[in-house]
Amino acid sequence: FVSFGAHPILEVSLERTMTELMQGRGLENLQEFEVPTFDMSLVSESFNLESHFIDSNGKMGIQFLSAKKSFAFAPWNYSGENTEDEFTYLTGIFAAMGKEIYIRDYNYLGFYSCQMIVPGVSEVYPIDDLIYNNRNRGKAYREVILNFAEYDPETVLDEIEALEDHLNVEKFIGVIFEENFTIGELKAQLHLSLGNVEEAIGYLEFGNSAMGNLIVELLRMEELGLELDDYRQALYDLYSAARVDKAVEILSGEAFLVSTSLHRDYTNMLSMYDRLEVKKAAAF
Repeated sequence: FVSFGAHPILEVSLERTMTELMQGRGLENLQEFEVPTFDMSLVSESFNLESHFIDSNGKMGIQFLSAKKSFAFAPWNYSGENTEDEFTYLTGIFAAMGKEIYIRDYNYLGFYSCQMIVPGVSEVYPIDDLIYNNRNRGKAYREVILNFAEYDPETVLDEIEALEDHLNVEKFIGVIFEENFTIGELKAQLHLSLGNVEEAIGYLEFGNSAMGNLIVELLRMEELGLELDDYRQALYDLYSAARVDKAVEILSGEAFLVSTSLHRDYTNMLSMYDRLEVKKAAAF
């Protein structure tokens, strides 16, 4: 196994190495690490580098253990005596590299903390993954998604058209619904509201939603000029009466395919946050 720790003071870097190594595991688990390999393509894969970061259990190259070293040991050229000296030394390294340091300060209920990011150094995950998984971009869509029923469907479609159909809406905009849905299902609902049957079918027919699949079948049945009453019992047996009746309401415009009703756990969490905000305001 291999574990990494970094700090200009050797003792601190060793401490970080050991604490990272033992984090979340007991001494009896130290025999369960990955075996080194000569396959450097595997070692350099992003998921393997991520494993090193998460729990020090990624694969490493056997070359790491070779008797022939790639470069000679070079001790830190550091002789500071206090934290101010450390700060000056470390920021000097970044300045020499042409890197900028971004710091965000937090002071919540008297507890201070800060977040420090150096673009080009701090990233563990690939930049493309960071961009794709950036939750902040969902904030711009939260209002129009949560209140889509109050907007013109064309307006909402224009807003969300560029979003991937498979996007999990809960994760994307940062809420918890009673029933989660995807952007594709929302697009389907908007097209149903506009009477765009084929477009709605296109978003639903290959999805995993049982309700979506049922709606596709009802739309196909309507296209063929078939009567619902002739197939109602069969559909009840296949999908359940409650689901079929709900699907009929959706197609008639009496209900929506997707619901933005928030889960009770989420509303409770918001209430708790509001109470904390009151205490925070009182403290200051």
